Formats: sequence, structure tokens, C-alpha cells
Amino acid sequence: LAFAFGFGLALLLIIVLFSGYRAAAIEDGDFGIIWSGPRALLDGVNPYDPAEWAAERLRLGHAPRIPVYSYPPWVALALVPLGALPLQVAANVWTGLGLACAALALRALLRAHLPGLSALHGLMGFALLASQPGAATFYSGQFGFLLVAAISAAASSYARGGRPPRDSRRSPSPRSPSTSSWPAGRCSARRTLGDRPASRCPRSAAARRS
Repeated sequence: LAFAFGFGLALLLIIVLFSGYRAAAIEDGDFGIIWSGPRALLDGVNPYDPAEWAAERLRLGHAPRIPVYSYPPWVALALVPLGALPLQVAANVWTGLGLACAALALRALLRAHLPGLSALHGLMGFALLASQPGAATFYSGQFGFLLVAAISAAASSYARGGRPPRDSRRSPSPRSPSTSSWPAGRCSARRTLGDRPASRCPRSAAARRS
């Protein structure tokens, strides 16, 4: 509940402060470039051909500030469903899905590592959006929220079952012979060979008891 409260408060704050700026920044910002690649594929345009890319950007109403699509081909192919949507709708879907994934994964991470610390959970939910990286990701449309989701999910799954059990971290080793028996055994051998007087050798525990 604390995490949801912090996250909801930050979301409200960010929407109030940055909605207008986001609408303008999306057009020529990072997501505008990300979206243009799959949009070009759907239009039958090669986004890696400088002439075709420039013509496509102009057709979409944007100046071609970069010579070709700046992301690898797999990005354009993976985001073809977003390219089929209008730019602003695609941006909202992209940001909404990223935020949802990041919030769920971060919440699971906090429950795995820091259970019961409600104040910290609320603070982390608030900082997910109401921080410089969170706000910049929100209005630019970059993939920062998906990155947070991936890292949090990996750390959470490691906390649940990735670590080996405590007893299995050390391989059992055979018990080494007691060092206390070493002098007695050595002296026993010397007595046998006649190298050392018996009086100078320590007696065994059984001999002392007798």
C-alpha cells in the first residue's frame, strides 16, 4: 500500500508538471525517433537508406536531424505494433507499459529484500517517477522504465531462488587428522629407530591415564 501511494503521488505530480512539455518533446525527442523506424517499415521505406529516411521524416512532418535510423534493425522489427499506432498514442502505450512493468518488478524486489519497511517502499515508489531519471524518461519516451523492470526482476528472482543453500556453498572435506597426535607419532617412530630418548617424547593419553 505504501509503494502504491508513493507511486500514485509521483504519477500525479509528473502528469501535472510535465504533460504539456511531454507532448511537445515526444514529437522530435527520443521516442519520435524510436517510433519512426517501425513506421518506416510499415510504409515500405528502408530506414537505413539516407534518402528514403529523410523523405519519410519529412512526410511525417519532422526535419531529418539524423542521416538514418539510429537504432538497430531488431528494434524497428520488435516495435512494429507501435509503428501501426499514431505517434502520441504509441508514446502513451509505450510509457504506460514501461511504468507498469517497472512498478511491479520494483515492488517485488522490495518485498524480497526489504520486507516490512513501508516508509522505504513508499519512498522508492515515489522516486521511480519523481526523480530526474524518472521524469526525463517520462517526457522523452526512452526505455529507462523497461531497464528498471528488467534489473529489478533479475535481482528479485535471484533473491527468491538463485542463491545456493547455505550448507551447499561449502563442499564437505574429510576431517584432517589431529595435529596433537603428530608429535606423539613422530616420537614413537624415533623411539623405534633409537634417534630420541623415550623420556623426551610425550606420552599418549592412554599411557597417562594408566
